[in-house]
Amino acid sequence: MNRILWAAVAAMTLLLPSPCQARSWSIDDNHTQAAFSIRHVAGKVLGFFNKFEGTIVDPDMPGHGMIDVRIAVDSINTGVEQRDAHLKTADFFDSADNPQIHFTSAKIMAKGDGWFEAHGVLTIRGINRSMVLPFTLTEIKKYPPVPGMECMDVLGFQAHATLNRLDFEVGDGKFYKLGIVDDTVGITLYGELLSPRPDCH
Repeated sequence: MNRILWAAVAAMTLLLPSPCQARSWSIDDNHTQAAFSIRHVAGKVLGFFNKFEGTIVDPDMPGHGMIDVRIAVDSINTGVEQRDAHLKTADFFDSADNPQIHFTSAKIMAKGDGWFEAHGVLTIRGINRSMVLPFTLTEIKKYPPVPGMECMDVLGFQAHATLNRLDFEVGDGKFYKLGIVDDTVGITLYGELLSPRPDCH
């Protein structure tokens, strides 16, 4: 009888939801941007990437979380059509052969005061480089009562990074050699993540 009882208890335990069960979040493409800035001669040029896709699993659980984000190069927008078209060419991002910028994490570390670091690999133009992406998260909120979103939770995030574009062979031609455009790029990501609420049907 004891064996049967213990088997029944074990089976019920397996059926119960685990408090450590991973929760997956998807990027809300309509409310996410990557802003970047780069020195141009004596001033700065600002721009954005506006199209994203990706999955983020338990970003606030160091040791368990994972980030996988893809940015569409063709969504670049600096406010000048001619410049945007040039940035998509082989002189810079080569979007025809390399349509996405990809970051995937290997581990996430808590840094305190609501900040985390995602350690992973950034791929631009098919070139992989190690990268540390500091980020912070808001509190989880229920999505407002909009049709179709009744069972959604939303989580805000912000991330900052600085990288050397020459590490990825982005624009290492005459404009860099003439000193027109700097090699250091500052990037800030703002956005929202969505996840179905487990207890809502």
